[in-house]
Amino acid sequence: MAELSDDLDEETTIGPDCFRVTSTIDVEAQVVIEPGSTFVFEDGAGIQVRSDGRLRAEGTPGQEIIFSAEEPIPGYWRGIRYGGTNSTHNVLRNVIIEYAGSGHWRRGRRGGPANLTVHGARLEIEDIVLQHGGAAGLWLHGTPEALTMSGNNVITGNEYPVRTNANSVALLPGDTSYSGNDEDYIRIESGDVSDGGTWDSFNVPLYFDTSPDVEDNHLTIMSNELIFGQDRGLQVRGSASMALSGAADAPVIFRGDEAIPGYWRGLRYGGTNSGQNSIEHVEIRDGGGGNWRRGRRGGPANLTLHGSRVQTLHNLTVDNSADDGIHLRGDPTVSWDCATVHNADGFNSTPPC
Repeated sequence: MAELSDDLDEETTIGPDCFRVTSTIDVEAQVVIEPGSTFVFEDGAGIQVRSDGRLRAEGTPGQEIIFSAEEPIPGYWRGIRYGGTNSTHNVLRNVIIEYAGSGHWRRGRRGGPANLTVHGARLEIEDIVLQHGGAAGLWLHGTPEALTMSGNNVITGNEYPVRTNANSVALLPGDTSYSGNDEDYIRIESGDVSDGGTWDSFNVPLYFDTSPDVEDNHLTIMSNELIFGQDRGLQVRGSASMALSGAADAPVIFRGDEAIPGYWRGLRYGGTNSGQNSIEHVEIRDGGGGNWRRGRRGGPANLTLHGSRVQTLHNLTVDNSADDGIHLRGDPTVSWDCATVHNADGFNSTPPC
């Protein structure tokens, strides 16, 4: 078994062979890994593709490229990190990355712990497996330049599948399998939504440990379950707009991490006059945790409409709020169709279904 320990700072092609990696390697030039190559990492070792580096690892079905650990222990090695590299040469195809996520990358190598960390980088992913990691399967840190995922990707057997910021959720495809982890949810822990886009329907919930604002662009949320930590919330502001596009048999569900009235802050449309704002086949419960702070006024309620326009409101159910089910403030414009309020202090003028 060949041994790798030195940084890769010259254009090179590696494999096909089996390699033992004894330290963290920086990729600082164009590197190609051939199909059928296997890399076995020592404790704490890893690969980092830096801003001037490019790494293309393209396996084929039956000749996957494998990045694994010297011992099959979750979190045994550091993982692979693409950081600040904007090259179209960065590709992972028919690749397996497993047993990584031993810790955060050091100062200057930020991101992690995860099998794969993408930090402000461009990367094309197709038909990869991220499994048995000690923390996240995939961590999107910062805003990737351009992350594309296609094919049959599987993220399983990790502590949780994905750790990301709110603005990067739209980069995740709905046809990837995110299940089979210790905690089956996509963890959103920072940031606002400034680029808009569409949040596909995922096979696991989205968990919010932050309170993002939707700003500047249009966001569409398809059928999903969105779970909020205590006193967290989601709001659409100013020139932004948001369409909640559930289905009769698969609504968009907003709820607290615990089924306690007022557990989370709620959902708020504030000062947005867009005709693209719509709420269709949506359930909101456990909100009304408090008034929105200065600059985020309205509530407490599951749903606050503050000086905003909602072009379509169809098949909405609000339940288990600590206060109002729906709070109207500042003369909003709402095209009601059907809403059900199950709170004692609910909105009495809501039309029946």
